[in-house]
Amino acid sequence: MRQLNYIFANKAPSIESGTQTSGAAGTVSGTVISKSNNGFTLKYSIGDQPSNGSVVLDPVTGAYTYTPNTTLPAGAIMDEFTIVADNGSAAKLHGPLGAIQNALRSIAVQLGASGITTADAAIYVDLDNPAVPTIIGNPDVTKQYWVTDGAQTSGLAAVVMAVGQLTGTMPNIADWIAKAKITDSVDRQLFVGDRATGQYRKMYLDNGTDWVWTGDALELLSTSGNGINVSTTYFPKTKADVALTTMASALTAGSVVLVTIKTPILGDTDPTNHLVVVLGMNTETDQIFVNDAAWGAEGQNRAMSLTDFMKGWEPNYPLGIATRPLAAAAGQPLTQADLALAA
Repeated sequence: MRQLNYIFANKAPSIESGTQTSGAAGTVSGTVISKSNNGFTLKYSIGDQPSNGSVVLDPVTGAYTYTPNTTLPAGAIMDEFTIVADNGSAAKLHGPLGAIQNALRSIAVQLGASGITTADAAIYVDLDNPAVPTIIGNPDVTKQYWVTDGAQTSGLAAVVMAVGQLTGTMPNIADWIAKAKITDSVDRQLFVGDRATGQYRKMYLDNGTDWVWTGDALELLSTSGNGINVSTTYFPKTKADVALTTMASALTAGSVVLVTIKTPILGDTDPTNHLVVVLGMNTETDQIFVNDAAWGAEGQNRAMSLTDFMKGWEPNYPLGIATRPLAAAAGQPLTQADLALAA
C-alpha cells in the first residue's frame, strides 16, 4: 500500500525548525520537526549552504551542528541555511521494478495526482559577533509613536507611526483613513471577469469589509507632503542574513523600518500578511521589537523571537526604509497642520 501511495498519491513531507542549543565557540546544535506523510523513512540533506559558517547534518535524524567562521563580517547578525527532507529516497525500487515505478510515478505527477517528495525548512542561527552592539535601534524611545485602529487598517497605522518617528508628532489616523477611501489604489486593478479594465479601485472601502494593502499604505506615506522618502528592497530567499544586516544598518542610521510579515494577528491564529514598524533588535536575547497595529494594544513594542520574525518575513524579505532628509526637515517648521494629509 505504501508503494502504491508513493507512486499514485504521494504527499510531500513537512519540516520546520526545532529547538536549538548554543555551544562553545559560537556553535549551535539543533533539531528539526518533521513528518514523512507517506510512511517511508525521511532522509535529510543540506539545501542552501550558510554564508558565514559550516554545518554538519545527520542524514538520518536531521540533527545538525553549525560552526561559525573564525572571522565574521562586521555587521553579521545571523546566518541561514536550509535542511531538505525527502520521503522518496526510501521508497525507490531498483532494477526493472524501479524503472516501472519511475514511469508510473512520472505519469501520476504530470496528471497532478501524486505530489513531490521533498520539503525544506529555513534554519536561522544567531551569530555571537563582538562587532555587533547588543541593542540596535532605539525601541525605548520609538515605541511611543504608536496608534492602532484595528487589523484591517494596520498598514495605515504603520505609516502613520513612521511619520511620527520622522517628524516627532503623530498625525491623526482618521485623516489617513479618509484619504485612503478617496484615493485610487496603486495595486488593486478592477476586473470584469478575468479582463483587466485599466481602472483601479480605492485603497480602502470600509472597516469590516476591506484591508489596506501594503503598497497603498507606502504610497500614501511617500506622497504625504512631509518630505519623506520611501524605498522598498526585496532579497532572495537565500539572503536572509543580508536582509537582516541591511535592516540593522537602517535602524542604526535612524531610519524608519517597515516590513511585511505573515504572522498571526489579534483574534486570528492563521498567519496574515500585514505591515509593521520595526523598532529595534536585541542581539543578546535574539529578539525583534515591533509596533504591530494588527495586535491592538498588545502590539506596542511587541517582542518577537528572531526565528519567528524571520519565518514571518520570508521568503523575499520586503524591506521598506523611510527617511526624512535634513533639508526637508529644516525647511518646514513642524505644526499639526503640516502633518495632516490634504483632502
